[in-house]
Amino acid sequence: MTAELTNAPKVPATKIWDYAAHNAFLDLAWYHGRWFCAFREGSTHLSGDGRTRVLVSDDGLLWKSSALLEVGPRFKGFENQCDVSLSETPDGRLFLKVVTWDPRWPKPQSVMARNAAWFTRDGAVWDGPREIGDPNFSLWKIKWRQGVAYSVAHDCAAELNARVPVRLYTSNDGLHWRVLLDPLCNYGPAILTNESTLEFLGDGAAVCLTRCHYVGQELPGRNAWECPAVLGTARAPYTVWQWRKTDWAVGGPKLLALADGTLLLASRRWLSADWSDQRLDLCRVNLQSARFEPVVTFVSGGDSCYAGMVEHAGKLAIAYYSSHEGKAGIYFTQLALPLLSAQPANR
Repeated sequence: MTAELTNAPKVPATKIWDYAAHNAFLDLAWYHGRWFCAFREGSTHLSGDGRTRVLVSDDGLLWKSSALLEVGPRFKGFENQCDVSLSETPDGRLFLKVVTWDPRWPKPQSVMARNAAWFTRDGAVWDGPREIGDPNFSLWKIKWRQGVAYSVAHDCAAELNARVPVRLYTSNDGLHWRVLLDPLCNYGPAILTNESTLEFLGDGAAVCLTRCHYVGQELPGRNAWECPAVLGTARAPYTVWQWRKTDWAVGGPKLLALADGTLLLASRRWLSADWSDQRLDLCRVNLQSARFEPVVTFVSGGDSCYAGMVEHAGKLAIAYYSSHEGKAGIYFTQLALPLLSAQPANR
């Protein structure tokens, strides 16, 4: 399921950071009047030396480094950081989560990954790292609703054995997590499920989009990375979900519900079946049809995507990584929302 050609306009973005050899896997937040963008710095996409860089900006134009976070001896053997999430806690702190990997990955180990968290009130002094969640279960993006945090996690060790049912976790403080639903989505014995983006609509309904992979050995002739994603919806207390197959394979997906009811998806799309070219598309999500309508394509290519999105001051701010200009760097832009908002998510 490589991306089909669309008439969606191409939107440029400004490179804001490329000082490491590889800069990727980010999130974006508007916190206390400033932009925060946090991401992994490493040697390559899969290198075992990832650290977390935090940038800040007052206006989205001039960015400066605020912190370079390392997990230290508390996470000895799990120093490789990836998959950053930024969110604001109910008590007003900025909460940064990363997944810490055993640098020997993908060589099988009994524990492959752990989750680490930091908290800050000013972006300069960070409290952490603190271990959160369960070993091996990689918490992905974290969303808060009515003082409660939610995150979907997949079993990193089981992924090597081609069995990755995702779980739904919840927390009241960001530190102590419990399993709310296991499995959240179990696509079938020939399907791997992992990266999952969670969002809440204005009426409290939850939406989850989960990336899926075919197990190549069991479905010969299919590209193992072309499996359509699945889209789920639920009402509180979020223990009963309805799932539908979409018509897109996604990578690094990010959902965002706008104030006017529009549900947006930013995701990697593949332009070739061998991973040699990719792009970042922004789409409207139709929950009734489980289909995505492309709105814009961001100038991007090669190893790319994994966006963070924020609605602020009548604009959509988006940050992502891309290597279309050479090595993987971090890009940022803002779009006027009237150009994007056509209709609410149908449900």
